Amino acid sequence: MNIVAQNWDQDDYNGPQPGADDLMILFAMPTYPEEKARFADENGIHLILLSSEEPTDRQPDEYNTDRFLWLETPWPLEDGAIEIPGYDINVLPVTGFTNIALFWTIALELYVRTSG
Repeated sequence: MNIVAQNWDQDDYNGPQPGADDLMILFAMPTYPEEKARFADENGIHLILLSSEEPTDRQPDEYNTDRFLWLETPWPLEDGAIEIPGYDINVLPVTGFTNIALFWTIALELYVRTSG
């Protein structure tokens, strides 16, 4: 299994490319990443999607559910937790911490399932 960087679809990327039976984890806040989801589906890539927006290219139940898991994370875009005097928005969004916990939970489960 390869770890593929998030910029795999850019012209200057020279690492491993995602392929069939790989796993793609997308943090899509707030916009659903239609192109990457379609790419994953068309290329047999497993997809775990954490998004505050429902899939826009089709309904979740229209995906191959053996390859697609959508975790709805219905947080508002403006969920910053810390106010900085003189700054126009709050910073350090709660969603960042929650998404980190979700990512490492998934990574740990994958490690447990594939290491023994």
